[in-house]
Amino acid sequence: MGTVFVFVSILLLYYFYLSILAKNTSYDRVAIQIGTGHISAKIANTEDQRQKGLMYVTNLPENEGMVFLFDREGYYGFWMKNMHVPLDMIWVDSKEKVVDITPNATVCVRDSCPFYKPRTKASTVIEVNAGWAAKNNVKIGDQVDILQNPRAGY
Repeated sequence: MGTVFVFVSILLLYYFYLSILAKNTSYDRVAIQIGTGHISAKIANTEDQRQKGLMYVTNLPENEGMVFLFDREGYYGFWMKNMHVPLDMIWVDSKEKVVDITPNATVCVRDSCPFYKPRTKASTVIEVNAGWAAKNNVKIGDQVDILQNPRAGY
């Protein structure tokens, strides 16, 4: 009985430690203009932030998202494992031009999820609510402007 108590106590402490880490993850933010729209985006520029992305986010406000920054252009792949909201993925090259758009990447709760990659190399990926790119007339070739560091958050 004592061993079970110790084991359960360790598991609970580990769970609380992970939940504290998850809540204390700090993201820088930027405002981005693309097409006719503006978004406030969390910046995912570390490997841990990129791996977590928007996992477990249950509500993404209309003009908010996440931007993934990479050191160089490549065919970076994304999947929607443990996602709760469908997304548009906007792929941007090092000249800050939209090079591809993946509309309506759907949520995935299975172990085998679709893998999304751009057709052209990109150095930045912007994730927003599904339908946002079409609603804001985002097209391949559009200029992407990073405007400021807003403090609004979700």
